[in-house]
Amino acid sequence: MPAVYPHLHRIAALLREERNRHTLPATELVNELYLILAGQPKIDFEERPKFFRLAAHVMRLILRDRARCRKSQKRGSDPVRVSLSDDLRWVDGSAAIAEQ
Repeated sequence: MPAVYPHLHRIAALLREERNRHTLPATELVNELYLILAGQPKIDFEERPKFFRLAAHVMRLILRDRARCRKSQKRGSDPVRVSLSDDLRWVDGSAAIAEQ
């Protein structure tokens, strides 16, 4: 990782500049990338450009997922769950049976 870290950091910095709303610093983005790649069973890269393409793609996914998480918190990420069982008093099971 030390051999490619500076290049990954530059890629992360460029990705953060694509949108002003990204709040994840480049160093944290590279660290998240490392945790994801380290957890993979085996990644075989024949060429460095392929590795950097994959790394950039995964970093974009990390930024996208983080943005989605922030938006869900903004809109209320803890929705009220409603059971869809027949024992609800406003559900009339006899009407559904009669239609069949």
